[in-house]
Amino acid sequence: MKKATVLLALGFVMFVLAPDVRAQYTTGIGIRYGLSKGATFVQFINPQSRGAADILVNRINNAWNLVALYEIHSKNHSENIEVANVGFFLGGGLHVSWRNALSNRLFYPGLSAIAGIEWKLPHVPLNLSLDCRPYIDLPFNKDQYGDQQTYDFDYALALKFLF
Repeated sequence: MKKATVLLALGFVMFVLAPDVRAQYTTGIGIRYGLSKGATFVQFINPQSRGAADILVNRINNAWNLVALYEIHSKNHSENIEVANVGFFLGGGLHVSWRNALSNRLFYPGLSAIAGIEWKLPHVPLNLSLDCRPYIDLPFNKDQYGDQQTYDFDYALALKFLF
């Protein structure tokens, strides 16, 4: 848990220090692989804006999740940095999880945050990102939910096709 907290804090510091530059793409769709496995779809709200909507569909801890996030992206294109096209993002949103347990289908909402670093590969329409997503589930009925953990961290590597 300490490692995830340090990673999240480091991502936030890098986000704050990165310069304010426009996003290079408007839409991305891809796969995520890490603690969760699934798909991601990101759409910038306005091409001149740094804000983007990110939809994740994944499976983690024997539950399916639909996550809707609003992210602020910051790009760093300094010629003094060896790796160009590196950016940072930070955001938050809501999720809905569902699982089958003891012949009961459990649906519960939750809150999610996200922080990450991304790299737009030069000369190809691909983006590689690494993110950490802390989340908390808010079950409607604690007795039905049982002793399951209601908070956790998800981290994943994502590869997106850009257009």
